[in-house]
Amino acid sequence: MMNSVKKKKNYSLIILLLVILSSLFIMGFASRKNEAQEPEENEAAETAKEDDSKPCEFKEHYKVYLGIDEVYVLDDIGYVSDDDSIASVKTNRVTGHSVGKALLKKGCNSYEVEVTDMITAPYISAEKPQLECGIYSEEDNIYLDK
Repeated sequence: MMNSVKKKKNYSLIILLLVILSSLFIMGFASRKNEAQEPEENEAAETAKEDDSKPCEFKEHYKVYLGIDEVYVLDDIGYVSDDDSIASVKTNRVTGHSVGKALLKKGCNSYEVEVTDMITAPYISAEKPQLECGIYSEEDNIYLDK
């Protein structure tokens, strides 16, 4: 009885070794196959670079007006400013720094950002005079609202 138990253990050890060796063989064969496919991937990367140089089928161009130190939030990330001294981009937030125009580009899409010192953000101050009621006519109010 003892001999039959030892024989079963020997067979299980042999089977385990065969499984390990066959898996190593298969993994080695698979790695060779991946090495053979790498040039195709490189060719795909080169064609992607060539596609970038081709004119885009669909372009979006937007115009944004900002005041100095004013922030505008873009819908997408990845835009790059051609002049960071005028307008800079961090993630998807554009900040105006000085008067001028800057172009933000990402692929075929672009934003033309014009920073001006004529736009000021509203602020509340106790020193500002308050408007009295009835100064403006109804027509003036409609004009100011537009």
